[in-house]
Amino acid sequence: MTSDKDTINNNNVVPTPIPIPKGMNQIIKVGPKSKAINKEKDEGGLYEYAVITDYAGTMLWILARDVKIFKKLYEKTLIKELEQMGFKDTYNRPWATYQGKECQYQPYAKLNEPEPKLEPKPPPV
Repeated sequence: MTSDKDTINNNNVVPTPIPIPKGMNQIIKVGPKSKAINKEKDEGGLYEYAVITDYAGTMLWILARDVKIFKKLYEKTLIKELEQMGFKDTYNRPWATYQGKECQYQPYAKLNEPEPKLEPKPPPV
């Protein structure tokens, strides 16, 4: 039996420094902080990427702030690190997600700005 201060990883109890409730995801690594592109607005200081997994290490997400920068500067090293951490099996290794030119992303939201209101679209007829 495990306590709420333990996580289960491949049927082995692995102690963690903080309690992680079962079923929740956790950030296991963040990249370096970005440099401010616009010094007047001070938009730097945000992490270049974050690595997230579930409590058992069966799922993995790598969220990159800029895909091109991530692939150029961090991808190879991070993949090696993740393999050493056990993220190398078919069910939990990193899989690339398509990020083509036609993918449209919303501009970065400012921390103090409210979320934009989206108007519902009528269902297709």
